[in-house]
Amino acid sequence: MQVCRRPTPLSRMCHLAVVGTLSVALTILLDHMTAAQVKVPYVPLLGSLTLCLILLVRLYTHARRLEQAAAQQSQSLAGAAGESAPAPETQPAAEASYRLLFDNNPQPMWVYDLDILAFLAVNDAAVHHYGYTRAEFLGMTLKDIRPPEDVAALLDNVVHMTAGLDHADTWRHRKRDGTIIEVEITSHSLTFAGRPARLVLAHDVTERRQAALALAERTRRLEAVRGVAAEVARELDPNTLLDLILERAVDLLGAEGGIIWLWDEAQDFI
Repeated sequence: MQVCRRPTPLSRMCHLAVVGTLSVALTILLDHMTAAQVKVPYVPLLGSLTLCLILLVRLYTHARRLEQAAAQQSQSLAGAAGESAPAPETQPAAEASYRLLFDNNPQPMWVYDLDILAFLAVNDAAVHHYGYTRAEFLGMTLKDIRPPEDVAALLDNVVHMTAGLDHADTWRHRKRDGTIIEVEITSHSLTFAGRPARLVLAHDVTERRQAALALAERTRRLEAVRGVAAEVARELDPNTLLDLILERAVDLLGAEGGIIWLWDEAQDFI
């Protein structure tokens, strides 16, 4: 921040007063020196002029000191403002920050080439979760982490993918040990190393979906048992009850059919 050092109105006024006073004094002295017929009291006149000059010089000096103090204060304020203002982050520092967020993200992330689907970068979470080494990842494509029967759907999705942010719903991925997991994919287009690419975040929802399916199955079985109990309370015919129980058991087990035997322990026959 630069401080303006142009003359202030106060210093300009003092300068003009000094110059004006000197000019008047010299004019009076010259006029009286040329007019010999008039007697001039030189000593009192010179004393008054000298006193005025001393006062004007002191006023001018005081004004200059005030200007210097104001300039120093402005410089101090400018320095304080410069120290408090955050320095702009350089491009290499910004890139390092973004790389840190990518590498240390707790969710698996990767960047892949949009044309050939090859992995261009993977973070530590992806290496840990999928079981592949970083070198193995960088030698693979997206097709290598999909079950063979899902590759056609993957290629179709890539063709119809729009630029910008994309939520690609839930996909099946295959880990290095062959385990199939379900993941929610979120991706965004970008340019990586001069090539069109996409940044991907994968969220494993396998356990959540399995828990939801288990809860739905348990609810269905409880409803079947409740239905049987209601029918037993209304129906007293054993054959009808057996048919109802068989129907519910086949439905719960997912079987195509079933048979119920009644065993008489006392007579030892069916």
